[in-house]
Amino acid sequence: MEASASAAVQMIQRERFSPQDVSNIAWSFATVCMSNGPLMDAMSASAISRITEFRAQELANTAWSLATVLYQHRPLRQAISESSVRTCSQFNTQNLANTSWAMAVV
Repeated sequence: MEASASAAVQMIQRERFSPQDVSNIAWSFATVCMSNGPLMDAMSASAISRITEFRAQELANTAWSLATVLYQHRPLRQAISESSVRTCSQFNTQNLANTSWAMAVV
């Protein structure tokens, strides 16, 4: 898994990933309970730079992923919080529950 994390870091740093790509990467590593510092840092930087483009599902999945691996990144947490407030009318019940839980955990 470390090799996959390293490859993902290089891809994130070289390419402009979509919000869904960033969210999917975060989710996939969180589902196997893997927190890789360089990967989480690269994913966080990418997410923050494009946070206004994230849809409700992407915000919720990214927040859930951070909380699942107990990754503390205040700037990303703040960006997700602010963007969630602006787009809360687009959240379904699951998005709201996942984001609320994540914000309580991290």
